[in-house]
Amino acid sequence: MPKQIDVKLVGIFREFSGNDSGNDVEIDGRIFGVTFNENPYEEKSQSDIFAFPHGPIRISQGEMVPIDMGSTEFFLSTPSTEPPRVNGVFLLFGGELNNSLGSGFGTISTFDITQPDVEQRHSVEIGSDNLKIRLDFVLTERFVW
Repeated sequence: MPKQIDVKLVGIFREFSGNDSGNDVEIDGRIFGVTFNENPYEEKSQSDIFAFPHGPIRISQGEMVPIDMGSTEFFLSTPSTEPPRVNGVFLLFGGELNNSLGSGFGTISTFDITQPDVEQRHSVEIGSDNLKIRLDFVLTERFVW
């Protein structure tokens, strides 16, 4: 049986940066996840986690914008109980943001998240020396029957 991993974006934070002008900025883009295998690389699934449904978010320096949306389900292989390569063994999560911020991602493997119903907090930074955005996620394994 595969592992179900619920991924939820809980907040977007604009960090303090020495060269940041301090002016409000609007950000949008695509925040998503991808499951995959390695050796050879093989993408298994891709889903949006947060797609800025109400348009860009305006954010000030030092501000946290809470995100109140549901989670997105991803399925990872459990090599001891299913044939190899049925689902991805790795989950990449993060995003690509506008305003020349670029992209940033975190990665976990099926072996990194092993306790059902226990929330794991992960952060991903995107940006440059002048402007840094932190995406805060909660990942939770759900038991699949």
